[in-house]
Amino acid sequence: MPYIDIVRAKDDYASIWYTTNSPTGTVSSFAPEKPTVIMFHPIFLDSTWLDAQFDDPRINNRFNIIAFDARCAGKTVSRPNGRHDHWTDCADLAQAILALWLPPAHLWASESFGTNTALRLAMLFPEMVLSITMLTVPSPTELKAYFAPFDDILNRWVYAEDLDTIEHTLNEIVTFLLGTNVHPDLLDDLIAYLETRYPPYQRSRIGEMANTIMNRTALEAHELAAVYAPCLLIHGEDNQIHPLEYAERMKAELVNAKGGAKLFVLKGCEGYLNVVPSIASLSNQVFVKFMARQPPVRSELRAPREPLEVRMKRALRVLADFAEDESIAERDPLSSMSFSRVTAETQKLQEDMVRLFASGQHKAFSPLGADGRPMRKYSERQHDHWFLGDSEGYSYSDTMDRERISGDIPMPPSVRETAIEPVSNEIMQEGALRRTALPMSPASVEQYIVKGNVSRVVNMAGYLVQDRLIEMDVPLGRPTNDSADGAITTSSRPLGEAVERPSVLQVLRQEGDRYAAANNMALAMRRRRNNLLPISKLPDDILSRIMILYRDISNAEFTHPLRWLAVTLVCCRWRTLALGSPLLWNCIYWKAMHATGSSPPEGWIMAFLQRFAEVPLDLDVHMYHLESDIQDLLISHSFRWRNVVLRAAPAHIPSLIQRLTASTPLLESFRIIRDVGLFAGPREDSRGSSNMEFLVPENTFGGHAPSLRLLALTNSIHVHPNSPFLCLLTSLEVCADLHERNILAVLASASNLHSLQIIRIPTTVVLTGDGAIEPAGHFSPDDPVQPLRRLQDLNIWSSLPLHCLHLLTHLDLPVLRRLRINILSVYDSDEIASLLDVLLSFAHTVQRNEAPIHGIYVSHHESGFTIGGWSFAQIQAMNHRYIRPEARHLRSTAMFSGKLPDHSIKPTFHLSYSGIRIRKEILVRVLEMAYRQIPLNPKAVRVLAVNITVERTCAEWHRAFSLWPAIERLELFEDLTIASWTLLDAATPNIVGQPDFLFPSLKKLVFSGRIRPTCGRLERLAENRKAAGIPIEIDFTEYVWRSVDIVTTLMQSATKVTWDGEEWMPFSLDNFEQIPDVEGQGVWGNMFDL
Repeated sequence: MPYIDIVRAKDDYASIWYTTNSPTGTVSSFAPEKPTVIMFHPIFLDSTWLDAQFDDPRINNRFNIIAFDARCAGKTVSRPNGRHDHWTDCADLAQAILALWLPPAHLWASESFGTNTALRLAMLFPEMVLSITMLTVPSPTELKAYFAPFDDILNRWVYAEDLDTIEHTLNEIVTFLLGTNVHPDLLDDLIAYLETRYPPYQRSRIGEMANTIMNRTALEAHELAAVYAPCLLIHGEDNQIHPLEYAERMKAELVNAKGGAKLFVLKGCEGYLNVVPSIASLSNQVFVKFMARQPPVRSELRAPREPLEVRMKRALRVLADFAEDESIAERDPLSSMSFSRVTAETQKLQEDMVRLFASGQHKAFSPLGADGRPMRKYSERQHDHWFLGDSEGYSYSDTMDRERISGDIPMPPSVRETAIEPVSNEIMQEGALRRTALPMSPASVEQYIVKGNVSRVVNMAGYLVQDRLIEMDVPLGRPTNDSADGAITTSSRPLGEAVERPSVLQVLRQEGDRYAAANNMALAMRRRRNNLLPISKLPDDILSRIMILYRDISNAEFTHPLRWLAVTLVCCRWRTLALGSPLLWNCIYWKAMHATGSSPPEGWIMAFLQRFAEVPLDLDVHMYHLESDIQDLLISHSFRWRNVVLRAAPAHIPSLIQRLTASTPLLESFRIIRDVGLFAGPREDSRGSSNMEFLVPENTFGGHAPSLRLLALTNSIHVHPNSPFLCLLTSLEVCADLHERNILAVLASASNLHSLQIIRIPTTVVLTGDGAIEPAGHFSPDDPVQPLRRLQDLNIWSSLPLHCLHLLTHLDLPVLRRLRINILSVYDSDEIASLLDVLLSFAHTVQRNEAPIHGIYVSHHESGFTIGGWSFAQIQAMNHRYIRPEARHLRSTAMFSGKLPDHSIKPTFHLSYSGIRIRKEILVRVLEMAYRQIPLNPKAVRVLAVNITVERTCAEWHRAFSLWPAIERLELFEDLTIASWTLLDAATPNIVGQPDFLFPSLKKLVFSGRIRPTCGRLERLAENRKAAGIPIEIDFTEYVWRSVDIVTTLMQSATKVTWDGEEWMPFSLDNFEQIPDVEGQGVWGNMFDL
């Protein structure tokens, strides 16, 4: 749960995601006295966009609600298939209903996907349907007016190469579906969702979804007559994609609907009727009134009366009668694809299209950042009037032109009637054939975008200058300066004519004039050459953005923090632009200089503060390097503070915080860092400073910081539980001594937190003969449980397991999506088991809110172990990087609150223990329990990375890893021992004597490390798996040893052998010309590796 695996068919696979409104999120918690409603999301969206229905008390309090994600939508995982249509979606839903023992339910369907699936379910499985409510009744097939434009939008969507192109395309998609009057916030959310769920590197899903939309077949009149359940049709009056007349036509064709089909028209509405909150509320009201007229039913969960195979077989016979094709009744009833009515020709075209889109999709553009989220909101894009239209899609250069354009363009009646006609089967076939032949190059939106490297731009500019010089008409001859205007001309005097010899002074004067004229010409040529360079054609807004990025890079360096000021000295244009850009001067960064202990140029700080004094200010400074008057000047500008990082010595922190009494209306984030480095200012007595603590006063920032969302406090600095800005925070980072300050009291006031990080490293630990004793704290079992209803990210570093256990048991985190726990010292096995029991419940909460673990990292070393889990979306966001490098970053930051690299993907679940001093057999037993219970769905774990450096053989690990039978990629790290080689032996199938072996679904094996691999084990593994019909690919990534003998041997039995992801090609005279060049050294540059 909450997945339903449809795996009984030999030609198909699907794992259907579902969600409910029950307290536990499962069907077993349904209230028996309430009727059940099954909801279908609209096309391009998923069940998360049904919140307007799930959160409406008129629906949520009266019904048990369950919603499913269709194939190619949301979190559902399925194998692409050319036979996918709405009949197969109906079969998927029927199998899910039978698997969950759902009672007869009311169907709530939105738009094309939901309506077509609901109607087909009522035709083939009438006992499952009590009533049908359809929002936005679609036309039988797509209209001719929108059929061809959708092909163009689809091509630009899947082959987008930059952020502006995909944003512009997705804006057209949203306008296409919801109409022109979409709220900007809702538009941001929709485009961000489409960028996350359907990026170009997943264009095969987009292609399969497009096939379902564009190639759907219309329901015949005799098929609609097979619907006997009560039907309600809710339709928008102004819907352009699906005109109202088709809803009226469907109402007339539902002749056998109980009580007659009802049509309710929402005046002035268009597009999806369940997404826009105001329109969704109206449609919810109509739905509730319609349900009030239906007879009450109970929701008792009972086993189906017929086995799955028998019931699906009976549905196939009904479908065969509809299609007048008896061969349908003979198909496999356990396969959803058996219900497909796609013709053989259309199936081939759909498979070709998915295959075309899947080709090279792993190299396609990604609009997501390193954290798997969109890089920006759509509303944060660059606004150009030619690029963005108004609500009607037009773009005007002047407001006066708007008056010359009439609102409606007159069209002949015949043209309009043809445009709103549904497309025929012939047009659909032509469209499908055209989509398979689309050029694999995007029709990019023509906007200035900086791409490519600098050397290529400069070289291209050089060629432009040479070509331009060739075109210039420069006369040949001896240059003179005899013209009236002083310009250089050529002498036309005959060579043999006698002239008067000039004096030496005249010669020098003439030579000086020629030299000055030549300099002027060279200067003019240089200016002309600069104007021809592409960088000179960059718009000012893009150039200023580049300057800001260069400033941020320079600020990150310690030795030259003001090096970015060189941009003001390049040319007149750059200087004018730099001095006129307020955002270039609103950041003051000055960190400790490790190379030299020089003081910062305080004159520059004063200049930064005085220039553009009205813009918000970002600070990151070492306060102890500044004179008191400069500190006072910075604090006097606190009304401009936005993102502030103050670094100070421990002795200076109290006085610094006490001076922060002014109001900070713009402050968004505030960090205090306790710096005890080499240049941390005056050194104080370590005995006094180590235990010095300070409580932030309640009147800090004058008690007025309305925009403060992030607060980070260093060690020994505590926030007052009654601080007025705690309730505003969304992110809190504290290095708190939990036994001396009750963190629960602080969290009780910070109810809006989204992210929480706690670092707990005690100053003293009592050591005894039996081990270590934690310092006593102010915790009590009677402490109240603190609910943090919005907390999604929790990170804890702690050396006190018992204090950490008490904290976790007193937190209620219902929407947690990231959990990272690092325990630095463990001396008792009971501490591990007790804390693990609590963490298991949080791990399941994380997976229910985010996604089941798809990739898992397991490390076991002499002093501890580490377990990390990533979801399917995170594995994809790694851009084909392996798990091991990601886990290496986690381990390097486990001891301290180090920041992960920007490209690193934080796991959904991470647990690390170190400093363990207990027996191995106890630890193995605890770990086996962790492996068994941490993954919410063991069959969803497909990637396993192992780093075991404890002993040579360990059968316990083999027993634990057998809990994950669906592993497809195994990453092994060979370093100091050969413990993982026994894992290879356990994964090698023995055809004759031992059929059971680990990882029966393994497809790829990844090696890394410094130990030379043994060819015998790998060869036996590859050969036996090839004989068993499951060959594997072997990749030696980051591996020190490279052996042609091993690779040549493995290539005989493995599907592919690669080094660092590139296929290995051993040297021979046959492939001498095919060996790639290495860093410009020619073919012989590879000889070292060979």
